[in-house]
Amino acid sequence: MELTFLGSANAFAAEGRYWSSFIVDGKYQFDAPPTLLPHLKQLGVSLPDIEVIFITHQHGDHFVGLPFLMLDYVYMSKRTKDLTIVGPPGCEAWLEDFAERVYPNVISGSTYKRIYVDADPSREQQAGDLTFQAYQMSHVSESGGAGAFGYRVRIGDKTVAYTGDTMFCEEAVKLGEGADVYVVDCTYSE
Repeated sequence: MELTFLGSANAFAAEGRYWSSFIVDGKYQFDAPPTLLPHLKQLGVSLPDIEVIFITHQHGDHFVGLPFLMLDYVYMSKRTKDLTIVGPPGCEAWLEDFAERVYPNVISGSTYKRIYVDADPSREQQAGDLTFQAYQMSHVSESGGAGAFGYRVRIGDKTVAYTGDTMFCEEAVKLGEGADVYVVDCTYSE
């Protein structure tokens, strides 16, 4: 399993770093910050090879890069295979509305199917060929509280866990137990 980090900063781009995001094996993207598209291109990632995108919550530094990626899929790389997007409940409505407002026809003109999976911490779920478990994280109140998730994902015989933005909470501890790789948000010291 190969993780490539695209950034490690908070919404304020602490110390000039790019926003938190990483890709596993060139196929599984965790969060989609505004700089997602240029970073993936700089890394030489084959954009149509991305199979699943996990969105932790509805803050701009975690999803605003999706319309740019979708724009590339429609006009440049001409994506045709399905793309699975995992996110907080209702993510299909707000992501597609946002993308279509930013770039008209990026949704209606697409030649690929987007399959949305609403994160549900009460059970294990499928996203493409992956099995994952969502965990409720403790993030600032603007995210609606219930809308911030960490993900524990089985990729082959390995497990990667990612908190996304969170304060310390018991669910964050459970999320990382036994994971082969655990990516933890460390914005706050409390």
